[in-house]
This record gives sequence, structure tokens and C-alpha cells, in this order.
Amino acid sequence: GSAEEYFRYAREAACLDFTSISDHSIHFSRDEWDSMVEATEKYNDPGSFVTLFGYEENSGSDRNIYYTSPETPIWTRDLFHYGDDPIPFNKILPDIKKKGGLIIHHQHGGPLFDYDYDPEATRLVEVYSCWGASDYAGNPRPISQRDMSGKCYVDYLNRGWKLGLCAGSDDHAGHPGESDWLRTSRRYRNGLHAVLADELTREAIFNACYKRRCYGTTGERVFLDFRINGRFMGEETETSENRVRIFIRVIGTAPIEKIVVVKNGGEHIVLHPGTCEHTEELSDTIPEERETYYYLRVFQEDGNMA
Repeated sequence: GSAEEYFRYAREAACLDFTSISDHSIHFSRDEWDSMVEATEKYNDPGSFVTLFGYEENSGSDRNIYYTSPETPIWTRDLFHYGDDPIPFNKILPDIKKKGGLIIHHQHGGPLFDYDYDPEATRLVEVYSCWGASDYAGNPRPISQRDMSGKCYVDYLNRGWKLGLCAGSDDHAGHPGESDWLRTSRRYRNGLHAVLADELTREAIFNACYKRRCYGTTGERVFLDFRINGRFMGEETETSENRVRIFIRVIGTAPIEKIVVVKNGGEHIVLHPGTCEHTEELSDTIPEERETYYYLRVFQEDGNMA
């Protein structure tokens, strides 16, 4: 369908707060990009429905790139090649950073390579979409078309890369936020990208994503507030103590089967609430003079995750 149909579906059928068309840049012309920019501007309504400028770039692996301004570096079908060779990502990255772009790595399209990870620009990993989940090997909704061993989100964290989580649709069917179709076949239900932002504006949504103050779900609107020593998810903090305070608040859409606190790659604490809403305060010992990371996995009894 058209860009306008896409935005109307996101706003009126899926009832999303924000969205972006992030089509493959090598598949559209400059004119098509300009028409998407026009529709993105038309449907942006601060406080009600927010749109971001975005596209997917494919050189080596897949990554989505987002901006708050239409004045973005874009490599479309008619600009993509130097002669017969695709533009390598390291040639593109400086322009992305100069224009303030935010890169979200696309797991099912290939692993995150060393040259992909730039801490200034590569801020998030899309951990779930209609293709499946990829935060750890052996999860309940695996990406079926690719061996993800050693290439999951938790593996990147274990390498010392500081990356946040999100989820998305990627259904190629024009139905962001509420579909289980991939073009012409059935897949997993679309994911949702949840953001802890001060207000519903383009800048606030973008900044919260850049700060990694966000998470992903398998399509349900699960509320998740996870803090270490009072700091929001996605943040880095230092402490002179060897203990930290952990705060967890989850409001599910079905009874919560379990909440897993992941610490440095391992399932460190497992809670079994059995209710739709759960709040917990814990303390934990951390090793001295060593970076420690935490994140949450939430599993509902209906099979949905956050």
C-alpha cells in the first residue's frame, strides 16, 4: 500500500503512539523517498501520534537508521552504487553520525559485526519481530531461518557492547504493530517497541531510544519498569559499594509465569508471580572493579514475552 495507508493503519487500527516507515533504501528511488518524507511530516501530530524518518540499510548485515529531521543522508536505489560495488557501511557511518542518526541492528538479517558496532550511533538491537526472538539461544520463539548460536543479544553484551533492546513489526505487509503476516505467509505476531519518554513528541521518543530507555514485547502492551540503584533501564552508573538495589515493576496483560533477572549472561534470579502485576525490591552483590550488566525477561502464561 501507500505511505499514507501505512500511517493510517498504525494510528487507527494498531493504535500506536509512534511509528516509522523503514523500507529498504536500495529498493526505492529518490522520488519515492521524497514522497515518504512528505507523508511522514503530514502524519506527525505531537501529543497524539508521532512519526520518525527512517530506512533500512543493507550492506553486510541489516540495520535500520532513524532521524528526527528529513534532511538525512540516504542511499536510494539510484544512488547506492560506486560503479558495480555497493557502498560499504564504513563509508556511510560518518554521514549517519554527522546528521545525528540512530542505528537499530536487525537480528534476523545477519549478526552484528565488529564494524557494525559504533557506541555513538549503534544504540539498540531489535530483539523481536515477526521473524522471531533473538535475545538468547533456545528462546520460545526462535528465528527459524538462521543459526543464532553466539550471535544473540546476550552474546553482544558479553563482548562488552552497550546496547539496548527493542522490538518491531518488519512484516513487509503495511500493517505495523498489529499483524502476523510476512508478505504472503503467516509468521509470529508483530512486536512492539516500548519507550519511557517524558512526552509524545518526535524528539522525546528519539532521545529515549538513544538513551536505551526502552524495551520490546511480543505484541502485548506489557508495562516494565526496571531500575538499578534508582537509575532507569539503559543507563550506566558507578558505585563504590559491592551491593546494588534492584527495583522491578511489571504490569502484564495476562498472569506472569516468571520474571528472570539476567546478570552478566546468566539467569541470576527467577521469580514466579502468577499474577498480572508484580513489584519486587531486591539487593544483589556485584564483583569489585568489574562491569556488571542486568536486564529482565518477562514470560506470561499466554506465551507472550517482554
